[in-house]
Amino acid sequence: MDDRVALRISLAERPGLGGLDGGWWPQSRDLEVELRDLIDHFPGAAGRIVGVICSQPDWEDSDDPASHIATRDRRVEVSRFPGGADTHLLIIRTAGHGRLHMLVVPPTATLTLGKRALRLAAHSSSRLSPALVMRTLGPAALRPVAVAAALTS
Repeated sequence: MDDRVALRISLAERPGLGGLDGGWWPQSRDLEVELRDLIDHFPGAAGRIVGVICSQPDWEDSDDPASHIATRDRRVEVSRFPGGADTHLLIIRTAGHGRLHMLVVPPTATLTLGKRALRLAAHSSSRLSPALVMRTLGPAALRPVAVAAALTS
């Protein structure tokens, strides 16, 4: 995994005001790899991740999804929203800081749209939902990078 880039995350200055508390732009649809990266590189000031709740449609299908992710120094509980609801949402449970509602930017988003999504998700006065952010960005945010680049050239 030498080709990985630094963790792409944005956090609101004052989380917990409603809506989203930030955004996360994973590099693939491999939940185990991406969560391990998120947990191992999560900003310490935001709290230590002790659990996550994710939306199954955002990730590669798995016959037997993991209930825990092993990281460098601990195991973190992983659960899923019932019925595959809340696409593009990840709830992070932190020790001592409560819950953070994070937009999950599709890994196939273009650089411009991915950065814009992270900014929108972290805007602390915003009460945007993941669905509204994705609608704001438009269908190009969901297309594979090669297709989106061809459409903008």
